[in-house]
Amino acid sequence: MIINHMTIGDDLLELPANAGTAFPLTNHYNDFRTWVSPSVSWHWHRELEFSVVFQGRLEVATPHQSCVLAEGEGCFVNRSILHRVDGVAPNQPVFLTQLVDESLLGGAWTCGSSRRGSRTRRSSTA
Repeated sequence: MIINHMTIGDDLLELPANAGTAFPLTNHYNDFRTWVSPSVSWHWHRELEFSVVFQGRLEVATPHQSCVLAEGEGCFVNRSILHRVDGVAPNQPVFLTQLVDESLLGGAWTCGSSRRGSRTRRSSTA
């Protein structure tokens, strides 16, 4: 499935595009050049978020701070933190985001566990 937007619920919770296997990690390959709008409005999720920029520049903001990431730079957003991301002109960014359930890092997840689903979202036709 090719995704070029994100669905966000009334409570600003990010709604998953698809569910997969039991592995508690989601990869999002985001190419804002192909998105309906080169931004993701205010949202939150239960997972930890790690992002790295491959091309262009990306602004990541929380209600308390914002930063602009250049190629090769990355950031971490803790679980349940309200945040948004925007492409910075003139070039829209290409970046990878990984959403990780804390059970994977904390040791609660074991092989075959079905606590969380894995989802992969690709927003580029390439």
